[in-house]
Amino acid sequence: MAARWRVSNDRSDPMVTRRDFLKGAVATTGMALGGSAFAGIALSGSARATDPARLRLDAAFCQPDLAASAAFGAEARRRGVTVHAFDGDITRLWADGVFDAWRARPAVVAGLTTYPAFFLLERIGWDHGMRVVFRGEHKPDRTGRIAHVLEGPAAMLHIFQTDLSARAGFGACVARAAARTPATAAPASTCSLDSTDRWPAGGEHLYSWVIAPRASATA
Repeated sequence: MAARWRVSNDRSDPMVTRRDFLKGAVATTGMALGGSAFAGIALSGSARATDPARLRLDAAFCQPDLAASAAFGAEARRRGVTVHAFDGDITRLWADGVFDAWRARPAVVAGLTTYPAFFLLERIGWDHGMRVVFRGEHKPDRTGRIAHVLEGPAAMLHIFQTDLSARAGFGACVARAAARTPATAAPASTCSLDSTDRWPAGGEHLYSWVIAPRASATA
């Protein structure tokens, strides 16, 4: 099935201005600009959790000033995952040494953030032998409810959809799906669904994602 991933190209959107800025920052640091690969990803055995069928989630990123992102961070923390909170300025994570650690040992990371943070983290991951294996776009529909467009392993999409139908609050649902990222390669699936959550007035579109290492040549 063709991906239904949509990113606005509306030049009046302030998010585009920030995205252009981050593209400049990526170019300055010399990071590769290739696209994400979803199908055929084999993941390193060193990243696997106690359950061999799943990857261990090493870290999560959230923006606590955004309610859904804060809920994502709280659920990830409840599951024992190290959570890095930031206010939208992703450059703070450099000062905290997060990316130095990432360069030393590629890790499985997840987040529910605005587009600029997702964009930059995806590019940093690409430059260090990692790929996005799950991503979602969460934005209001015409009625003010939240529309979700997801791409990734079918099992993760099913977990998210089932969890969302049982409770309100998609942020925590994203964290629970991320915690079940398969440890083996899986073809990409897509789904689009709506939730009963109401989008906050003036709220920014959010993006969920899981970034994981590619397999080594001997894996």
